[in-house]
Amino acid sequence: MIDRLNSRFSATHLIVFANVIVHVVLHLGLLLMGGFAALQAAFGVLGLSPAAFWSGAVWQPFTSLFVHGSFLHLLVNMIGIWSLGGLLERSLGRGRYLWLYLISGLTGSLFVILFQGDPNMPNVGASGALAGLLAALALRDPEARLLVFFFPVRARTAAIGFAVFSLLFSLVGDGGGISHLGHLGGLVGGFVYARFALGQISGSGASRFGGPRVQEQTLVYDPWTRRFYVVHSGRR
Repeated sequence: MIDRLNSRFSATHLIVFANVIVHVVLHLGLLLMGGFAALQAAFGVLGLSPAAFWSGAVWQPFTSLFVHGSFLHLLVNMIGIWSLGGLLERSLGRGRYLWLYLISGLTGSLFVILFQGDPNMPNVGASGALAGLLAALALRDPEARLLVFFFPVRARTAAIGFAVFSLLFSLVGDGGGISHLGHLGGLVGGFVYARFALGQISGSGASRFGGPRVQEQTLVYDPWTRRFYVVHSGRR
């Protein structure tokens, strides 16, 4: 059975649309009007810097979730949110899905504020929120198969691997321009919200998100229609 994810305008669409609009305004509008200096100044205001936050920039944990450093950064995050978000929103409903997204992103920001070694290093991107979506999907359907760099990986395996990877690089302290602390915090936020607030029990026979747990589920991107599809091979 094939379910199309793009049949209606949803909260996932709104999130992706907002991120794209912000990126276009910053990288085209500000560059044209004020040059690279204006873009850097906007990143300093909207991005998350622990030092700036403690100095009063309390909006940064939220605004940083909609700012991306490059088109590739934006593209990777939006593809992930579009695919995972469509699955989760359909199960959770729009309200609970938005709370999951927001709590995951803000928990990622909290980890950056509390644990980042360099308080002046800015952080941008929706990766923390995306990590929270992955954690929630791993609890909802541990055996759901995701295509990661064209290789099928189960959601639980992807979430555990991502968590270990993020923790190790956070401890080493060599982020390479990637906020591994933000990723780790997003995973924690998504896990806590899905596990406790939603009553989701990992490994249970039926999902409490609404409906039976999917046994085999694969995300497929069709380049001709430019849409993501979920392919189910059975339910239990």
